[in-house]
Amino acid sequence: MLAAYVPKGAPAAVVAATVSVRRQSFDGGHPALSVMTWNVKGLPRPVALGRPAALAEIGRRLGELRRIGKQPHVVLLQEAFISDAKAIGAEGGYPYAAVGPQPEDASASPTASLGDAFRQNASWAKGEDEGKWLGSGLVILSDYPILATRKMAFPQDACAGFDCLAAKGVLLAKIAVPGSAKPVTVIDTHLNSRHASGVS
Repeated sequence: MLAAYVPKGAPAAVVAATVSVRRQSFDGGHPALSVMTWNVKGLPRPVALGRPAALAEIGRRLGELRRIGKQPHVVLLQEAFISDAKAIGAEGGYPYAAVGPQPEDASASPTASLGDAFRQNASWAKGEDEGKWLGSGLVILSDYPILATRKMAFPQDACAGFDCLAAKGVLLAKIAVPGSAKPVTVIDTHLNSRHASGVS
């Protein structure tokens, strides 16, 4: 079963799904695992202003859903760059969290498939040759134990515009979901944005 749920007042970027997990039990029931993804726009100043209050509200809303028993079991955050964004999990009552790639995880080796022409056109004014200043902004929150994680930053030069300043990549978490014979793997990522990164 897959069902979408968008909390009242949430931006369109919020997506939630409920997934049936086959349970190895005598009753033949199927427990549900709910997963929400939310781009929280936790960008640093001066890129985004006034975000601490909005980020605290996201945590408060997740906490309210928990109080009425409707919280998503797993939340995948994107753009959780600042500490206020990383505090969403604690505010929402999530006991387990995994954080995505950091600047030191990005390979400094040139990506051969991009070619020299791509690298030679990098623009300092758009942050394309400044290195990684921020982590990936990826966070996975979970009600259930996170057994293992893997993270991978995209190559240092496989980016465009201001997105090059962040160690964008992929975060994978294996989660011990009650009733599931095997861990459930969830993957969080945030790709390059042409318009927001200043390259469109």
